[in-house]
Amino acid sequence: MTETITTLPEPTKAGYLKVALLLTPVFSVLLLIFAFKNLGLVSNDGYGYVRLAVLALASYTVAYAIFRMAIEKGAVLAAAGISQLQHLVLLQRRWWG
Repeated sequence: MTETITTLPEPTKAGYLKVALLLTPVFSVLLLIFAFKNLGLVSNDGYGYVRLAVLALASYTVAYAIFRMAIEKGAVLAAAGISQLQHLVLLQRRWWG
């Protein structure tokens, strides 16, 4: 008797998720730029715009990483029925013994 094992195909991510994952940090960065310009924290010389561009790029990177991790890790934990508090307790036990 031969038993065959079939594997499920790799699940595809929804198209809207990819677009939302890219656009949400962009809007966050735009709000940051508008806020800094209105508060007068950016000078009108080239150096001020370079500082603003570096800060915007750094904030985009952090926001993108946080949103991506929340979607990839949080959805799996929520589907498994693990709440955020339970996950933190599990992490604490693993780190601190």
